[in-house]
Amino acid sequence: MYDPPNNYPLVESEPADPSLEKTPWNGWWTLLWGVGCFLVFLTAQSFLLIGVTAIFGIGDERDWVEKVTAYSKDGDVLGLIAFFTILFVCPLCWFLGKMKPGWGGWEYLGTRSVPIWKYFAWVIGFMAMVFGLNFLVTHFGLAETPKSMIEMGQTTDYPILLILGVCLGAPLVEEFIFRGILFRGWVSSQVGLWGTIFLTSAIWAGIHLQYELALITLLFFMGLVLGIARHVTGNVWVPVVMHAVNNAFAVIHIFVS
Repeated sequence: MYDPPNNYPLVESEPADPSLEKTPWNGWWTLLWGVGCFLVFLTAQSFLLIGVTAIFGIGDERDWVEKVTAYSKDGDVLGLIAFFTILFVCPLCWFLGKMKPGWGGWEYLGTRSVPIWKYFAWVIGFMAMVFGLNFLVTHFGLAETPKSMIEMGQTTDYPILLILGVCLGAPLVEEFIFRGILFRGWVSSQVGLWGTIFLTSAIWAGIHLQYELALITLLFFMGLVLGIARHVTGNVWVPVVMHAVNNAFAVIHIFVS
């Protein structure tokens, strides 16, 4: 068969526009979004606490401040509030990722496919480290079970509420902020990988000021492992699961204590 010569000139594709390159939010925008997410978290908790007090405090003759203070220490209320903050913070984190041109919301937070056995491997290794550090902390008398945790257990009439808040609410909200939005933006900035892992761990540990210094230090090392897991797997759900399993053991310890 006759094949006529191709006399048409080759058409070269235009170089990609650098302005359209897929990049995450820069370091300062990431910091702004992180602070914003944390403020939404605190605001949601405050309004939920006020709402619970207004609904369940009907007929309570104590003044408003006393009622709010009492409910803020109730295990059932704390669990309920922690769980419902998911509805405010997690969609916001997803939206902030989606808002960056070229990114999907889940893609920004990190959802690379991870085999199920790797989830088990990370959880087992993580919990082995946590149990080991906990043993050292208690063996040398550096810290005891936090009073706030004991009070939560003692004031819980419906354990399912505490389980929902501590084992689902806290891991989802905290990991979406620290190993999601903050991690994605800072790791691609001048902060770098190890700076991001260190910084997110330090801030995450620092917001748990209700604990003793030894336990805050323990949380910092836990944060380092959570950050490494996020980087190695490329999936935010891995640290979420690790965090949730750790909190589940903490809840069991609360009820046993």
